[in-house]
Amino acid sequence: SHILVPIWFFQGIEKMKYLTIFRFINLSIYLLLLFTSIKTQADYWKLPLYQNVGLLITVFYSSFVIFKNEKVPFVSPRKIDIIDTFITSFPFFLSRVATTFNGYVAKLVTGANLSMESVGVLDVAQKIVGVAKIPAGMLNQAIYPTMSKIRNTNSYLTYRYLYLFLFLSLLSCIAVFVVSPLAVDDEFGSEKPIT
Repeated sequence: SHILVPIWFFQGIEKMKYLTIFRFINLSIYLLLLFTSIKTQADYWKLPLYQNVGLLITVFYSSFVIFKNEKVPFVSPRKIDIIDTFITSFPFFLSRVATTFNGYVAKLVTGANLSMESVGVLDVAQKIVGVAKIPAGMLNQAIYPTMSKIRNTNSYLTYRYLYLFLFLSLLSCIAVFVVSPLAVDDEFGSEKPIT
């Protein structure tokens, strides 16, 4: 969905309201189809289809907004520009793949060498960390357009966002340390798996 729905475009033009509208449309269509059509286990195969129906409608609507409302012309990029962009952005792509791959490999290695309860603990821990990252991610998504526009690393605004980001990160870390033992105990009871 990040490839098909141009979130980056709406961040760049600083019209974030569209992202909220697109997300609302996508989830509304998905939930409507989910609750009206899936009644038994035999209907479970429809779930990915319904997720993609909402996404496709969002893609068409976002394209309409870009080309009609924002009046952005469609320009086919040159082959050399595509190759250059691919080469220069490859390290960023590789770091994202490595992060995702790391999470899945950790589960595979844990499952192969320890018990399935340990995999469950690891999964709960990864979900807690994922939730803890949400505030920083939201802040980053909100301030990215402004920071890319001013491009001044020594401005007061930059330091203010940096301190806010550090505060949120510290708060998230403390929350993870407090919530993690409670979540693992609640999920797995008094028997703690081998970690």
